[in-house]
Amino acid sequence: MDVVKAIDGAIQQCGRPVSLIYEGVEYVFTACIMPTSYSTLKHVQVPRSPFGQIDEKQYVYYGPLSNGGEYVLKDTLLSVGKRTYAVILCHDFHYQQQAVFRRAILQEVIEGNG
Repeated sequence: MDVVKAIDGAIQQCGRPVSLIYEGVEYVFTACIMPTSYSTLKHVQVPRSPFGQIDEKQYVYYGPLSNGGEYVLKDTLLSVGKRTYAVILCHDFHYQQQAVFRRAILQEVIEGNG
């Protein structure tokens, strides 16, 4: 089984179109973006990770390492529909010494705040 193809297939099936501009060129590709915490747990307990409390305003990104996904870097802005997200941390996930997808933590950019 080719792990890269399987993961790319899952991202294609579950993701949405994401766009970014890198060096003046717009790239559009499919990636998954979801909240780091779920509202169903909001009233039960404070969401936590092994690193401490989770910021409920953050999102996790899973995306490809090609077709523009390789340009998802710290401080990159990603657009999904009418929403814009800033990449605050990212790294590649490796399987058997091969990078297979990029994972990132995003913060939604709210116009008028900042």
